[in-house]
Amino acid sequence: MYTQIFKHLFTYYFKNILIFHIGLIILIYMADFTETLKKLGQYNPKIYLIFLISAMKLPNIIVDLSPFLILFASLFTIRTLVIKKEVDIFKACGLSIWQFIKPFFVVIELSVIFGKKFSCYSTIVDLCFNFHKISI
Repeated sequence: MYTQIFKHLFTYYFKNILIFHIGLIILIYMADFTETLKKLGQYNPKIYLIFLISAMKLPNIIVDLSPFLILFASLFTIRTLVIKKEVDIFKACGLSIWQFIKPFFVVIELSVIFGKKFSCYSTIVDLCFNFHKISI
């Protein structure tokens, strides 16, 4: 029974994390694209170069924002569980709070492990972006 509850919570939480990440990444990409277009508009660049420049900034932005997105996704998930009375059902089944909070800790541990890996990639992309000035 515990593994089914763990799978349910993990998929629900992971879905919320994906929704928060995708939504904010799209929003940030659009804002960064318009800002880059405004900065480079006087040089009449090709549009695909602006898409590429904005895309090269995304990994660094994602690594910087991931902890906050995971925090807000976990708060949203717990809020939704409380509103739907699923927390009361878990308590009635005999589960303690620590047992159904476990998926949140697993996701945080995985984000720390993968965050360090992506932070190296982000640093390499940032170094390449800063040292190679694009002439348009």
